Amino acid sequence: MNSMERVSASIRGQKRDRCAVGPLLSLYGARLTGCVLEKYYTQANAYALGQAMVRELCRPDILFGPFALALEGAAFGSKIQWMEKCPPNIKRPVLASVHEWKNLKIPDPDSDPILQYGYQSVQKMRAMHGQEIAIAAIALNVIDLPVMLLGIHEWLEAVLFYEEEANQLMQKLLPYTRLRINKYFESGADAVIMPCAFANPSILTRELVIRVSLPVMEESLQALNGILILHSAGAPMLPFIDLYRNLPNVAGFVLNSGEDMAEARKRAGTEKLLIGNIEGPLLQYQTEALIAGECTKLLSLAEADSRMILGTAGADIGYETSLDKIQLLHQCCQSFSQDQA
Repeated sequence: MNSMERVSASIRGQKRDRCAVGPLLSLYGARLTGCVLEKYYTQANAYALGQAMVRELCRPDILFGPFALALEGAAFGSKIQWMEKCPPNIKRPVLASVHEWKNLKIPDPDSDPILQYGYQSVQKMRAMHGQEIAIAAIALNVIDLPVMLLGIHEWLEAVLFYEEEANQLMQKLLPYTRLRINKYFESGADAVIMPCAFANPSILTRELVIRVSLPVMEESLQALNGILILHSAGAPMLPFIDLYRNLPNVAGFVLNSGEDMAEARKRAGTEKLLIGNIEGPLLQYQTEALIAGECTKLLSLAEADSRMILGTAGADIGYETSLDKIQLLHQCCQSFSQDQA
């Protein structure tokens, strides 16, 4: 099996030669090529070359599009700050409060240069790798996108105290989010990964998620031309996973570090893909023995559950992480499958 076949079998719950591995190495390609991040996150050729090195040296079964959420905020007019060894951050949101929602200008996914960078990165990766490996793009959902436009504190205040205006802003963003996601499918993405960092139990109550988040998420995820994977983005996924399982086009979930994969299977149902949940950003601080032990635990579950993939939780694997520790993820998958043969 090649990587694409292995991931496709995992999505369908079919027999595969071994568990697929999909660590989040969007950022790491810049380290492998020595590319300055401002170039890496603005020039599609630079990004695609970084991911080619990721595939060659780390041997994942999934390559990811740019995981730089602040770029989407920048397309709307938010100011960003470039970092030396991390994706860019929002420096100044485009909106001072939700009351300004009518003034928000929606970028055109067909022409905006920042958005085009994302599509072109996926296109170039697909051209380089053909159908040999799965490619997953990253796009914000209609609940999380306002964080990049307002900041998290202003957006939380809007949801709690100005619910009508918060909903009006999300309704304004709905057509854009659908078009944005479908453009990624047109560009060659096999799936779109959608972070759910805001709608999590450390920020919103279950009642708020049901009343505010779920209806607009359900509306926004209809009429899409491919599958979605909801990503914990470093926030708890397990407490609300039962609420998300019936959303349109959602095929699976990326669990947060430390969350119980067996419990996630019970709550998500038998038809959903589960990806997890090796520590990502803090991988560099873990011993190889600890990493191997966590991999073995997950692979033991995946032996009996073909809809599981070994991946990393949270944001990108850190820039300073040693290559040996990243390569260990693939090695564990290989050696585990050989031991079970």
